[in-house]
Amino acid sequence: MVHAALMVHRVAGLEPGLYLFLREPLVLADFRSSMHPEWLWQKKGPEHLPLYLLLPYDLRAIAKTICCHQDIAADSCFALGMLAHPSVSE
Repeated sequence: MVHAALMVHRVAGLEPGLYLFLREPLVLADFRSSMHPEWLWQKKGPEHLPLYLLLPYDLRAIAKTICCHQDIAADSCFALGMLAHPSVSE
């Protein structure tokens, strides 16, 4: 199962930072235990969407670097990455 990692820059109602959108909420504990312990894991957005703020930070420069130094990654509303979790099959 693939989940979305979002580097949010300019989205109304969301503070800039790193977010994780879990397509299968059952993997929340696994992801939390395998990532930085100081990350926030604050639930954001509508209750029915499993969107979590991990790190409030301006990630525009990091997004540009990760996305092959493309300016569009830093100038856009958000940049997207994907994380796979092997324990839950589709």
